[in-house]
Amino acid sequence: MTGCLRRAAGALLLLAGCLSLVPAGWALDVDYTPETTAEALATFPYCKCNDYRTRASPYRLRLSGASKNTAGTLAKICYTIDMPGCYDDTNECCKLIYQRLEKIELEVKSACQKDVKQPPQSTCDCLSPFIDNHSRWRFRFQESEVVGNLTVFIFTLSVDPSSQCIPVTYRAGDCCNQAMDGVSLALQPSYSGLVHYAKVYTYDGMEIGVKTGHTAYGGLGITLPKVLYTTDIPSGQFYTFEIAFSTSNWADTTKLPCRVSAFTPGLPSCDYSIHGWQTVPGNPSAILPPNELTAGCCPEGIVSFCSERINSTCNPRLTDSPFRLNYVNTSQEPAITETTLSFQISAQPVTNPLGPQEGLPDCSGMTLQSVKMYMADTAVAAVKGIVLSSGVLSYSVGKDATGAYVDVEVPSSRSGLGRLLIVLSGLFNQTDVCAYKVGQYSVCNYVFKGASGSCCAMGDVPVATTQRSIVTYG
Repeated sequence: MTGCLRRAAGALLLLAGCLSLVPAGWALDVDYTPETTAEALATFPYCKCNDYRTRASPYRLRLSGASKNTAGTLAKICYTIDMPGCYDDTNECCKLIYQRLEKIELEVKSACQKDVKQPPQSTCDCLSPFIDNHSRWRFRFQESEVVGNLTVFIFTLSVDPSSQCIPVTYRAGDCCNQAMDGVSLALQPSYSGLVHYAKVYTYDGMEIGVKTGHTAYGGLGITLPKVLYTTDIPSGQFYTFEIAFSTSNWADTTKLPCRVSAFTPGLPSCDYSIHGWQTVPGNPSAILPPNELTAGCCPEGIVSFCSERINSTCNPRLTDSPFRLNYVNTSQEPAITETTLSFQISAQPVTNPLGPQEGLPDCSGMTLQSVKMYMADTAVAAVKGIVLSSGVLSYSVGKDATGAYVDVEVPSSRSGLGRLLIVLSGLFNQTDVCAYKVGQYSVCNYVFKGASGSCCAMGDVPVATTQRSIVTYG
């Protein structure tokens, strides 16, 4: 049986009366090479190939389950296609399969061939209209921050119940109320494997375990553990997707490392698809039974990245600045009703600054003139002193569009490096002070200023990680 593959990280479902199940370990290290052309043509896959080794492919086929029908006979076998990558980067076959996977063949016992039915079309044949016109699902960029040594991007998945879906005209089918189980982002192939993690949270804050992998086109695929219906997310609520890179691999918070958009090639954006199945007309909570005439759904859309911080004359990129801020601890003195938050300001060399390439100032050699720390209103009102490396510093407090802040002046006689202590009147936990949430992190936003205002490096210092219950299914 052959077929094209639209989404390599997806699930391949085979509906069969009987099908020989390959042992799970078979695909791990097979090194079978026919000695002659005649032998090659007489055995599966019945063709002469340059390389038959499993390690000559970036993909692995893994048996993930089987079920029986009401008659008690085998009805469905489920495989998952994983993409661990090429064992040998110099292997030409592996590179070609990675760049263009054309088909998948499975060996079936001759007695069973007549019982094998067409797989559900969501795997290799799907409706891919523009999502904003043909689907109620919405996937949007929310924010991005440098959090410690990570560049974190936050997206939301929601349902627009008022969307007036336009019918698909080029073939039969309707994805307006599609059921979905995954999102693919068109990352550049070289960056898909550099994703530090991807996490998904429900609208009520619970984390759900997801799987990530490469798509057939080298992008990032995020697969949910269960199917979501348009009725599962209340109006005005959303699921949160958190995707992180190490700053050493990707430090630009203005956009993801995506391929040039097919829809908006001149803008910072990323193409994406939402994968799933058509639902029964009038019943968005029931999947339309798949057959050879029912295509799956993979509508395509655009995530646009906008950053007001770049629309200024100062350079806001933290990676262009040598300075970093890290949280150390919080100590309370109940006897005198006082709390001290301790941070460390350090320096590191700047390599390949991005700002000058965009017409922004070069801040790689900046001196630190002030530190602006955004905190909760109650914490800012309670500030009673700021100390840097045993020296008391002058400061002012205020509030702008971002929130309440304390602005600490660093004298020219000081390097700006060392232990920064913020002393508060009252007893506070660190999450009371740094209460802004970026995905799983509780952070304080901060700005390092230098070069007479030309450098305004922005970042977030995490003081705690929110431990959320993980929802599991099955």
